[in-house]
Amino acid sequence: MEKYLYLFLDLASFSIPFLFSFEKKWIHFIGRWKAIAAGLGAMALFFLVWDYAFTKSGVWGFNDRYITGIKAYGLPLEEFLFFILIGYACLFIYESLHHLAPRPAWGKTAKTLFALIAIVNLVVAVLHTDRLYTFTALALNAVGLFLVLLFFKAFPWSKFLLGYAVSLIPFSLVNGVLTGGFTEEPVVWYNNTENLGIRMGTIPLEDSQYMMLMMLISTGLYEMVLRRNSLPKQA
Repeated sequence: MEKYLYLFLDLASFSIPFLFSFEKKWIHFIGRWKAIAAGLGAMALFFLVWDYAFTKSGVWGFNDRYITGIKAYGLPLEEFLFFILIGYACLFIYESLHHLAPRPAWGKTAKTLFALIAIVNLVVAVLHTDRLYTFTALALNAVGLFLVLLFFKAFPWSKFLLGYAVSLIPFSLVNGVLTGGFTEEPVVWYNNTENLGIRMGTIPLEDSQYMMLMMLISTGLYEMVLRRNSLPKQA
């Protein structure tokens, strides 16, 4: 049964957010399917191309012991599902917190914080051009943050910060399993010559910025579609 571990993680992470997507009292999240599809579709396409290139280059790879064996373009089925199902869960958390938690009043502070993150990422990336995962993850995240800061004036930074911070908890649990925190061998292995070698438990530090970029793309397009379709605007 261990060959279904990665698939189980994908489905378990998705199941509860999906079930609660149909409630109508607070959000009726599933009713925003056009915005959800736009955000997740663009993000998944971007990251699958990245994933394919890095898998082929040996930056990371997958342990056949914990996957079903169904593959396309060298990537397991579970990896395709990861970006859609985990991405959906993060987007659901992002939107739900906005409606269920008190609205944070630190929009300018959050915006400044992300500008600082972008600068630090860019500096570290430039200093580690010899480490492919470090350079790519941090540089791309920095570019993404700068683009949103410059051109998406209405982006809800405080909402994004809250959603990202809370989403890090389940993301870290799933990633902890995938990187060998609870198994004899990692489900996903990393070539440590291509990253900083700094781990949060078993998780490479770069994964936190990888995840931020995932959410930045999906939430950015999600918000754009909501605004274009004149749905209730997000503060």
